[in-house]
Amino acid sequence: MAYNGKRLIIYGVVGFLVATLIFTSVTTIGPSVIVPALTKSVWYTQIDATFNAHNPDVEKESLVVSNRIAKGVFLSIKTSVEVEEKEKVTPPSGVANFTTTIELFGETSTSTPIWSYTTHLAGLGRKHFTVTLSNDLVSAGNAYKIRFTTRLKITPPSPKAQAHVDLTRTFEETFTLLDEPSQKRLQEYVEKPGEALDADYYNWLLQTLCDQKGSYFMDKALNYTSTDAVFQYIYNQIAYKTDTQQYGQKEYFAKASETIAHNAGDCEDKSILLASTLYLKAIDRQTKVVAGKVLEKGHAWVEAGEKVYDPTNNIVMSKSDYYSYVTALYFSFTYESFSLLKDAESSMGTNN
Repeated sequence: MAYNGKRLIIYGVVGFLVATLIFTSVTTIGPSVIVPALTKSVWYTQIDATFNAHNPDVEKESLVVSNRIAKGVFLSIKTSVEVEEKEKVTPPSGVANFTTTIELFGETSTSTPIWSYTTHLAGLGRKHFTVTLSNDLVSAGNAYKIRFTTRLKITPPSPKAQAHVDLTRTFEETFTLLDEPSQKRLQEYVEKPGEALDADYYNWLLQTLCDQKGSYFMDKALNYTSTDAVFQYIYNQIAYKTDTQQYGQKEYFAKASETIAHNAGDCEDKSILLASTLYLKAIDRQTKVVAGKVLEKGHAWVEAGEKVYDPTNNIVMSKSDYYSYVTALYFSFTYESFSLLKDAESSMGTNN
């Protein structure tokens, strides 16, 4: 009996050590060994709102919606609100009461919120709210409206006096999430490994775009006369191949004629071919190829009208909704122009 008890204790200790080793090794052991079994990906939506509580005429409200993927062991994203007070100001006299109510509405609940939160802050000044919405609150493929209602009330010291400041403001943003098939395609794409860009090629690319604009790459068109038709052809008929597979180098921006000749290309090749056809067929003379990062993965897509066309992942969205998935912007070009964007200096990351 004593022997069995000792053996049970030994087995228990060994089991605990093994479990601890597995858990602590998740971030160090190769992904093919443990990570796929113990990690998971979770979609969530983050809203960043910034505004000035006591001087709205000086600083316009800013409300940015971002859709992201988090990965981790036994990960769980909870809906939460974080508040940061910047440049906090105390009124010279009286009591300041600042209240912000955050409401989330669905497509079918425009009058009754599906979630709400109210916070009370005593100080004036600049406020920054970070709202995290979990995927059990917001669902793929649905449209939502996030609304902030702020009320600033300053009451004089005398309890009988009326409030000399009582300001209420409301600002809101509407956003639509990718549907589940699109989420899956995008997630699979961004989780593919990438390679570091070659500095010499990248410098040549920027110099070429600076000198010759997009016309250098937009040299041939497919025989289509509508945006949707050419977009679907490129997604379905132009095979996806990396630059290493196709051209034997880490990065290569193919001309539209090269992509047509090979009937294959990666994200920027498909995007250039789409933009080239739209321009040369006079479907959209302002169409633009944009290079940046989507969910931290190097990527390229096309702007045409008020929409973004992603021919790699078969995604068509409004600009505002697509850019909620964008994490960096490097450069853009049309047939006749070229522009460096805000994250150009950090663009030597991993390619697509």
